[in-house]
Amino acid sequence: MPSDFDGRILRALALLSALLLGGASAQIAAAQQVRVFVASSTHTGDLGGLAGANAICEARALDAGLVGGPWVAWLSTASMDAVDGLTPGSGPFVRATETSVVIADDVADLTDGSLDIAILRDENGVALPGNAPWTGTDASGSARAETCLDWTSSSSGEYGWVGLETSATSTWTELFIAGCNQLRRFYCFEAPGQVAALSYYALNPLVVSVSQPVPVTLLAHVTEIPSLVQLDPPTGPPIPLTPLGGGFYSITISAAAVLDGYVPGNRHNHVGQLEVFQGGAELFSQAVFVNIRHDGMAPTGVWQLDADAQMSPHVLNLREDVLWTTGGVPPKILNRFYEEFEDGADFVAVVSQVRTVRNRYYAGVRNGTSGLGLPLYDNGDMWGSKNRLLGIVHFPIDSFFDLGDSTASHEIGHRWMAFLDNPEFTVPHWPISDVAYGVMGFNIPGTGVGGTFSWDLIEQPSGDYLVQAAPVADEFNDLELYLMGLVDTSSVADHIVFQDQDQADQLFHGGILAGPVDVVTIADVVSVNGPRVPAAADAQTDFRLATIVLSDGGLLSQTEMEFFEHMAARGEAITALAFDSGFASGIAKPFHPATQGLGTLTTLLPCLKGTDPDGDGLCPPSSVPALPGWALALLATIFLLTGYGFGRSEQKANS
Repeated sequence: MPSDFDGRILRALALLSALLLGGASAQIAAAQQVRVFVASSTHTGDLGGLAGANAICEARALDAGLVGGPWVAWLSTASMDAVDGLTPGSGPFVRATETSVVIADDVADLTDGSLDIAILRDENGVALPGNAPWTGTDASGSARAETCLDWTSSSSGEYGWVGLETSATSTWTELFIAGCNQLRRFYCFEAPGQVAALSYYALNPLVVSVSQPVPVTLLAHVTEIPSLVQLDPPTGPPIPLTPLGGGFYSITISAAAVLDGYVPGNRHNHVGQLEVFQGGAELFSQAVFVNIRHDGMAPTGVWQLDADAQMSPHVLNLREDVLWTTGGVPPKILNRFYEEFEDGADFVAVVSQVRTVRNRYYAGVRNGTSGLGLPLYDNGDMWGSKNRLLGIVHFPIDSFFDLGDSTASHEIGHRWMAFLDNPEFTVPHWPISDVAYGVMGFNIPGTGVGGTFSWDLIEQPSGDYLVQAAPVADEFNDLELYLMGLVDTSSVADHIVFQDQDQADQLFHGGILAGPVDVVTIADVVSVNGPRVPAAADAQTDFRLATIVLSDGGLLSQTEMEFFEHMAARGEAITALAFDSGFASGIAKPFHPATQGLGTLTTLLPCLKGTDPDGDGLCPPSSVPALPGWALALLATIFLLTGYGFGRSEQKANS
């Protein structure tokens, strides 16, 4: 976060002023109506699930100064109809910026197959053309089968129902199905009386130096004013946050409390649980960790590229005041990156300005490899990459950003897996099977989220399997290496997959997984998916990942840049590293050792525009314009030691 006070607080105060100026009569009138708008931003079908879509509605309403809420998306999933997201008995439904214009009298009128008038306008009152917004919902408010995998897929092979914002017939919500890779809007409805939830929170500063600790301000945004928001520190009583209005709450954590209980050498420190209450019920709790720059992190050169951009050797920091709180990274972020740099990265990691309740994840940009179960596709133009970018790794929580951790290798691994069309396998992680013992892990039943599979499976005479605890898998297994193009078919053993996948409750030491199992051979994989092309002999083995750290209200401080520089450079390590992530700590293998030494990862930024005339990835420091002498010397040292531009690294193991 920037060193000056967070711009979100200024917006919170502006919203507080709007509340005071509106008076009691405005609040009473709003309580009798339900406002509706079409979100102005466009998104693929991957909205971060229903919760992510709701958060987008909250963000659009906040940006437009629409006091009240909370706001929910008119989207159905396999487990919830869109109509059930509305407050029972609510209505009339009106345009958000034209509250005299009634769309429907009540829920029954909303879902009877026609509207009084089309929704039409976005949160700012702008009349939109027919973009056909996502709905996944029929005219009765119930789910259709096609919902982009419950709004988590941006694949052209998955589909979602769309409506038409200019229509007042049933087609307002049920028009046709569209590919989930398309960019579309969706409807947002006010839902007064709904349960409070955390939208996001942010820390300022984002990083604290262990040698010069300073107080940290925590700013949280809650979608509806609850009875209490507090920070429960590891020691001492809970501390209530100060309400600022508009759903914002703030607290300043003292410098001493920031380092209370700090373990020397760690990169993070737990400062408490952020908790949201309504009445006596706890609605939300999340551990808060402060990033720590310890004295073992080397100083780094930082130089400004533009008013909204600065860089160190491994990190580009972009100022972006529109918060990324839901869905995928906005394409404008990557396009801004390519205004400064050549198209020289295979992957780009993007760290959000604020922390949300979302997991890190990978989103593909292009695929030119057959035999993976993936279609061939190229969406590079949308992101500003002409021919190289393969995918984007999303980090919605900055304290989880560590390219030296095995979780980063896991996300990169989603470039190639798990998407096989063999009926025994699952997407996007492996089923309960011996192939789950690897970096990619297994699908936690009912979630699609990956879980660590640290088990040996011992066959019993009955055909069942005894579960025995095993060390955490920190290397890609043989099938994973094959899909990555790092080994050929001769290196892949047979694997077993349990026919009964409803056995996760047996994943403990001494558990029994019931047979039968299916044996899947590499010949089966090739037969169903086709051979991998290019094969291992011709496949890429050296990769480059660039890191973008977003900040809101200003550029990062020197201390913050040095922290993220360190965390990005760790991805180049060639041996295992100590890590701490959340409450977990231990030893992890970055990409090179995780691939058993078969692949390399360079995390230096690509060449600046115009400094790679030959297109060979080699950008001599002397060709970088307008850099001070110390920065040129630093880049020269990096160039000599790491082979900048060739995908090699001699990063030391004690990073």
